[in-house]
Amino acid sequence: MTPLEACTIAADLVKRAGFELCWSSRSSEARYYIAPGRFGTLRIAMHAKGGKSLRGQDGPTIVSITFPEANSRGFTRTAVENHTANAIGLYLIRAESLP
Repeated sequence: MTPLEACTIAADLVKRAGFELCWSSRSSEARYYIAPGRFGTLRIAMHAKGGKSLRGQDGPTIVSITFPEANSRGFTRTAVENHTANAIGLYLIRAESLP
């Protein structure tokens, strides 16, 4: 599958896990998600995070899922699921609970 398809599947998986979309980039495919009751965002994109950092009421990006376009082998469904599951776990470890 293509990196964009991998991003779409990862987004569906984090939404099924209870995350909500909190911000979409206007200049790229990057999307930011937050788990209810948590502070900090999970980012899904095809490119590495640039110099800009998303900060605001939802907090900083604490975990990123990246599916680079340079990956010439493409991505399998299992690889996308594993990458996403790992990111969700790290997010739950790192994200602060809201009072």
